[in-house]
Amino acid sequence: MKIVCVDDDPDIIYVLEHILSRYGCEVIGVTDPKQCLEIVKREMPDLIFLDVMMPDVSGWELCKQIKKDPETSGIFVSMLTVRREAEDVKMSLEEAKANRHLKKPINLTEINNVIGELSAQEARQDSLTL
Repeated sequence: MKIVCVDDDPDIIYVLEHILSRYGCEVIGVTDPKQCLEIVKREMPDLIFLDVMMPDVSGWELCKQIKKDPETSGIFVSMLTVRREAEDVKMSLEEAKANRHLKKPINLTEINNVIGELSAQEARQDSLTL
């Protein structure tokens, strides 16, 4: 599974790379949100973990752009943020069209659930194409 992690904090990228490598995932870390869309289009990941609060462009805006583009709209996007109010969750899921809204600090159970859900979706799709 290929995963793009977008966060302006390199320590968060490092932690995600460490966690996700245990699942055998290929992880591409992006600390400059301005490079996100280019990298996503080039790499076509299975999953994107996207921070909300970043300089220049918010994760919500990036998610909207990813979900509006027919080429990338099917990519599973999980917001990963310290923003935890009900309106933040609504913004992630309803406005930005993210698939999940996870809260920092990183919770291993939540990461595991996202990976498991995505793996199950891929398995269902594979069984339909056989």
